[in-house]
Amino acid sequence: MVKIQHLLVALFTIFIFITLVGTVTAQRPYHLEHEWAKIWINQDGTIDLLYDISITLDSGDAINFAYVGQPKSDFTIGTAMDQYGHNLTTTDASEGDDYKVRVNLYTPLPAGQTVRFNLTTNVAHMVWQDEDNPGNVGMQFIPCWWDYASVHELQVRIILPLGVTNQTVVTTPDWNNTLVEKNRLVLYWETHNLQPKQKFSCGVSFPKEYVQHYDVHEKGFEWILPVVAFLFIALVAGIIIYKRVPLRKYVNPSMRMEALGIKHGLTAVEASHLLGLPPTKIVTEILYSLLMKKAIWVTATTPALKLKVMEPFKDKTGTPETPLRYYEKSFLEAVKRDGTLKEEELAKTVVLLRDTVEKKLRGYCRGDTINYYKKVVGEAWKQVKKAAIAPTAAKR
Repeated sequence: MVKIQHLLVALFTIFIFITLVGTVTAQRPYHLEHEWAKIWINQDGTIDLLYDISITLDSGDAINFAYVGQPKSDFTIGTAMDQYGHNLTTTDASEGDDYKVRVNLYTPLPAGQTVRFNLTTNVAHMVWQDEDNPGNVGMQFIPCWWDYASVHELQVRIILPLGVTNQTVVTTPDWNNTLVEKNRLVLYWETHNLQPKQKFSCGVSFPKEYVQHYDVHEKGFEWILPVVAFLFIALVAGIIIYKRVPLRKYVNPSMRMEALGIKHGLTAVEASHLLGLPPTKIVTEILYSLLMKKAIWVTATTPALKLKVMEPFKDKTGTPETPLRYYEKSFLEAVKRDGTLKEEELAKTVVLLRDTVEKKLRGYCRGDTINYYKKVVGEAWKQVKKAAIAPTAAKR
């Protein structure tokens, strides 16, 4: 097996997890019954990280909170919950290059007692080009280590992108076991009796075609977004979204405490964001929905697209029979008096859609919801294509 240690050291030396526990004095005697980490590697180069931690206070003053380290500064906090189902408050407590989340316990943990809690985060820029294995990308993960506590049981599970197999993955160290979860390969490591400050590092490398985006060493983040052109907005919307929307911000927390199952009630446009469709396709769908409601009309396509907001919809609210959704209202705000589009306003429409969908998904199972809406979006996109306003691939 080809080793990827050089890649991991070179690219992830900044992955330092420093985790402390306590209120005032960190040196109080405590230990971890277990520390379980579960990672989903996403298509966009982020990871969804779930920690399941069990802390026992052996003696001393009660513990009120715990600091849980994060691998990079670019993380977004999801949710935290203890073993009794209490939602726990969290804050970003990072200082300098010490990236961490403060998890406030529901009640103080007294001596002789144990508390177990979960924390979920989404961490960006975690997948990098593997320079030692051409054609591969890699990721290293170092679970939280504890300065003053031992860990009785440490588990790490990494869920690889769909399609990666035992034959195409390289790891360091070799995994203890493999599992399958929703048709995705899961690599499993386990170790016991880690001493204070003892670290455990594991890494994976796999063919780059299984992810859409990854970082390149010494070249920064490489965002691969296909350049597409609309039949109606060939020279406008694609360029606007590509240039104006802050692409990094498309990644919000996607891992939640999945207690509520599938999130029903999303529109086809909202589901398109959930499924990771490019912004140009999403804008096409919004344009299509406005055309179907007769809220907007195309007055010219060359040399530039020009639109006209129809009279009943000029107040951006719609009619009782055909009310406008929030992203449709935002789209209309992007239409200038001369019929052209405001670049920044159109970009704001996509950002508004993203933020709203992520709020709606809180507490629901993202994976099950994605599977549910794949068919919905597929059918919606067929209608857009039939209307002859779908984008066609354009060469750079």
